[in-house]
Amino acid sequence: MIYIPSTSTSAAENLAAEEFLLTRVTEGDLLMLWKSAPTVVIGKFQNAYGEVSVAETLRRGITLVRRNSGGGTVYHDEGNLNFTMISDRGENSPDYERFLTPVIAVLRDLGIPAKMGDSFDITVDGYKVSGNAQSVVKNRVMHHGTLLFDADLTVLSEITGHASADVQSKAIRSNPSPVCNLRPYLKNDMDIAAFAEHLKTALCGENAEIHTFTDDETSEITHLRDTKYRTWEWNFAKSPAFTKDCGTFSVDVKNGIITAVHGEHPVENLIGVRMNPEELSAVTDSKTVNLLLQ
Repeated sequence: MIYIPSTSTSAAENLAAEEFLLTRVTEGDLLMLWKSAPTVVIGKFQNAYGEVSVAETLRRGITLVRRNSGGGTVYHDEGNLNFTMISDRGENSPDYERFLTPVIAVLRDLGIPAKMGDSFDITVDGYKVSGNAQSVVKNRVMHHGTLLFDADLTVLSEITGHASADVQSKAIRSNPSPVCNLRPYLKNDMDIAAFAEHLKTALCGENAEIHTFTDDETSEITHLRDTKYRTWEWNFAKSPAFTKDCGTFSVDVKNGIITAVHGEHPVENLIGVRMNPEELSAVTDSKTVNLLLQ
């Protein structure tokens, strides 16, 4: 297995690197391990406004990024290790066991009683420690997942706000599960850097082939990051149409743009405005902006 090192803590950049590897590298087994600064990562078919309080993520300086695979919402910080495996597509698709089995074996070797859960995740003592998703392009499959090593487990619950209850949508909703970190289960303590190195060696071997992105590859990844994974159009406007209940009034939203306003609140000037704080603040008061984005 070829190892691709990542030094970036930008989820947008690492997701762009994943897409580049999936679509441009047509043979060989690949592994990339990476971490993110505090970021909410939502599934390809999810509604950003129905998963978290956008207002609260902005207040906390937390980025939101949509990934190119299905599944639910996860929270990344630098206590969470992400793993990305890319290989030829097998006869069965999706095939989570193929990719999770070697990861679980590594965790068990470290003293962690890990097993594959019913939702294609990894659990320890009934707690979720890894959420996983897959994406297929032609004959290649990408499997990526989280490994909660020493992450802040309180943040995701704190930034959900009233989002899920206040939004009516046909988007795929997350199914929250109780979570825990891996580090307390280690038979011999280590930090996340040592954990990543151990995982890399176990999966790729002692003398793994390492591929470092060339200048041209980095340029292509950066372009994809800036034109897709950092854009409002991808991260927010891709949300399926929804209705947001704001108490005294509600709004219908399609492609991230308000198409109708219902109720007693005099906010008709919101029609045609994108659901982002800058454009909303230009046409209404801060209280209404907070109601729309909470």
